[in-house]
Amino acid sequence: MRTVNVVGSHFKEIKTILESQKRSASDMTALEKSAVQAISFSINPNSTKDEKTRGLLYGMIQSGKTSVMMASAALAVDNGYKILIIFTSDINPLYDQTLSRIKSSLRGINVIGKDEWKNHDWLKQQVRSTSVALVCSKNQRKLSDLHSALVAIGCGNLPAFIIDDEADQASLNTYNSQAEQAKISRINQLVSNVRRVFGKVTFMQVTATPQALFLQIPDDHFRPTFTVLSEPGEQYVGGDQFFGDEKDDLLRYVDLEEVELLKEESEGTSIPTGLAQSLYTFLVAAAAKIMTGDPNKGYSYFCHITLKNKEQERIVEKIESFKETAQKNLKSSDVQATKTYLGLRAAYDDLIQTDTDLPQFTDIVAKIPFYLGGASIKLINSISKHEVSTEKVFNLLVGGNKLGRGVTIENLLVSYYGRNPRRPNSDTVLQHARMYGYRIATKGVTRLFLPKNLALNFESIHLMEKALRDHLRKDPQGGFEGILLAPPVRATRRNVINPNKVIYYVGSSNYNPLWPLRTPTISSSTRKIDAALSKYQTKTNNAVNHRIIGNLISLIETDKEKPSLLWNKKRLQVVLNGLKTKFGDKASLVVIHRQGQGIQNPRRETQGILSGGEKDLGSNDKLTLFMIRQPKITMSSTEMSEVWWPQIRFPDGRYFLAFTY
Repeated sequence: MRTVNVVGSHFKEIKTILESQKRSASDMTALEKSAVQAISFSINPNSTKDEKTRGLLYGMIQSGKTSVMMASAALAVDNGYKILIIFTSDINPLYDQTLSRIKSSLRGINVIGKDEWKNHDWLKQQVRSTSVALVCSKNQRKLSDLHSALVAIGCGNLPAFIIDDEADQASLNTYNSQAEQAKISRINQLVSNVRRVFGKVTFMQVTATPQALFLQIPDDHFRPTFTVLSEPGEQYVGGDQFFGDEKDDLLRYVDLEEVELLKEESEGTSIPTGLAQSLYTFLVAAAAKIMTGDPNKGYSYFCHITLKNKEQERIVEKIESFKETAQKNLKSSDVQATKTYLGLRAAYDDLIQTDTDLPQFTDIVAKIPFYLGGASIKLINSISKHEVSTEKVFNLLVGGNKLGRGVTIENLLVSYYGRNPRRPNSDTVLQHARMYGYRIATKGVTRLFLPKNLALNFESIHLMEKALRDHLRKDPQGGFEGILLAPPVRATRRNVINPNKVIYYVGSSNYNPLWPLRTPTISSSTRKIDAALSKYQTKTNNAVNHRIIGNLISLIETDKEKPSLLWNKKRLQVVLNGLKTKFGDKASLVVIHRQGQGIQNPRRETQGILSGGEKDLGSNDKLTLFMIRQPKITMSSTEMSEVWWPQIRFPDGRYFLAFTY
């Protein structure tokens, strides 16, 4: 890490802008820390030699990582970078939103959009006179034009700070699964071409779902070599609140069968129970908040169960029918006997359990018909012209992927989620978590309706995210960042990783080195292990923690002439961290002394080295490390030193940890 200038004019300006948004002191401190760390890990732009590095800014879904990204860009300029390049979405509304945010954040820098660099003479003049930021969509033609412009103006000797926003989305090689063909996808090639223009360059990837990045092979130039965590602020509501061990009461389960029936073509527009309950909940929640909060605000409802346009259209029809029926019932002289009234009452009784400051139910019911008349029901997909907005009090949105990555749904209160692929990808599913965000003020009336099996998928993904971020806090420049998951969830889409370079550690399995080092040079390590194990009883299940297990593993030396793939000390430390997150900081240690000849041949890494009833000495519900002391042996007239040969057993459960090598 290098020293970073934090008193430059661009960084001061962006801090002033962010502070004007009433960010808390702790939020500003965390933001500044992340931005400074990003620049301290980057190359020195003032160096006389060419140098390149690549890193990751790892945020959380809708947690404000764009602010850290902009603060890092401002610091980069203050510290000597002359050219900023920001790659962003090829969806025009998202590109325009990003361009606008960059211009409002970097007010002392000439920000140039994707349609402005065709005049090479003009661009050369801009680059010569000041630092510039070039904002380019990840579009083949625009990237090609950018590359041509950079080559034409001859700026390769200038230090560049390149930011790839949503780096896992379009930049990776989609032919990675066909590694033997050595094909490269076009966007991947064009991004690489832009990077290669510069001799001094830091390539900063930004995403909340880095699974695909970490599963690139270790020397791939799209795999980060350092990671900076963007921590969420105090007002953030995310995985901990929805799916963590101490989660708040925000989930409501619906039948999976109901979700599947919603997709089918059927006569009539009847509303299934769970969908109706979610709509009643939204009406009560939004009406309550408009009565007690800002009267100028609008609130959102989000329904996402399918990618098929026809199925989405049918859901819109059902919600339109629900609206019509609710309006009719709320005007009825016998209103209290209607399904609408009873549904609203049940929703109110549920919401008041988590928000005790709700207005009186009768007052809320009196308000709903007025706002329901102007309710906006929008289909947001690839063929509709609607965009996400909250111009009404009640804004009901139905859609597919267009409501996924990068889209912020303002004032979202209630979500109905039912995307149920047979083999879900963790990064795709996590990007669907539009209910995450700075919603502490409305958390009490926030609800997520979904089938229980999908909630379990989200829980698995949240655990993966927590384990990965816990590890990266300790070792931001380390390697082998493992992805912890539980079936049926996969880490990422298959086409962007090389399946021949991925290895898995599986729950309930055993792993051991192929062959420990048994030359005389091992005696020092053996004595250290002897001393460390002397306080533990032999052939007994000794209760320890993961730190003790990690220390013992670090002392094990294996024979490099018989290299182990799975027994990798650095990798196993990451595995330990993941298991600690999943199962808690409890482990078992079993010490065994072998007599006689001991084991005289290498063992497969999943074969095991225990005998008889030794395996029963360990625990099934927590990690167990067996340390087996092997006596001296003579093989082919060569004396093999006494040594500790370990075997590790993972706790029972349906989970795995994925790594690349």
